[in-house]
Amino acid sequence: MTLAPTDLLAERARQHGLPHSANFQVTDRCNYECVHCYQEHQKEDPLDTEQVVTILERLADAQVLYLTMQGGEFFMRRDADEILAKAHELGFFLGIKTTGHHITDKRADRIAACRPIVVILSVYGAHAETHDAVTGQSGSFARTLAAADRLLARGVPVEWASSVMESNKEELEQLRELA
Repeated sequence: MTLAPTDLLAERARQHGLPHSANFQVTDRCNYECVHCYQEHQKEDPLDTEQVVTILERLADAQVLYLTMQGGEFFMRRDADEILAKAHELGFFLGIKTTGHHITDKRADRIAACRPIVVILSVYGAHAETHDAVTGQSGSFARTLAAADRLLARGVPVEWASSVMESNKEELEQLRELA
């Protein structure tokens, strides 16, 4: 049996006792109030830019290959683009978890320049009414779909993540088709 290159890298990391992936939650702030969210959204970020960069450098020194940047809402940080650029410079295979709310054309260009492996967008229903009711923000569904379009137009791989809830369980097949 031949292993895929990613599986080979993960196995090599295991053999040497090295982490091969990490999730880095750089903020718990978020502009949404999702009904299922367990986080307490603080008003300030727990780490400043310099501290985040130090952690990124330590992860690189530990030979982490795959790094997922997340929050709350990752792009609530004013320095999010700087953080992504530094992570790219350090050579991580990047993933980004986001609502898509803050992905403008300019930010989509910046994301594409960092060549992430994937951007994971939170989508909670196949219809605006369902999604917006979960996020507590009118128009959030349209913003998420627009973010997906912007990223895909730039060749950035996009995945959707959704929590299955009473409010959206009947839309799962429609959500898959929409994706």
